[in-house]
Amino acid sequence: MSKSRIMMFWRMACCRPIVVNSIKISLVVGTILNIVNQGHYLMAGEDIMVSHLILNYIVPYLVSTTSAVMTHLKQAEMQDFERQQTSD
Repeated sequence: MSKSRIMMFWRMACCRPIVVNSIKISLVVGTILNIVNQGHYLMAGEDIMVSHLILNYIVPYLVSTTSAVMTHLKQAEMQDFERQQTSD
């Protein structure tokens, strides 16, 4: 991956619409994962594993962000390709 592509990736990953959407997805998916993975601890009134709680939110955020940015980059590549084809 070229340096300019990496910079574009990070710029897009920090873009407000992508961040907001990824946060929403991570809240829903992370909550479901925490209920599934640690629900028995919550129901028993026991302590939960904080590291797992945090990871259950971080991982969906990162997956959602990466997916959104890669989709946008691929779409931009396709548009560039189509422009080149029509200009030839």
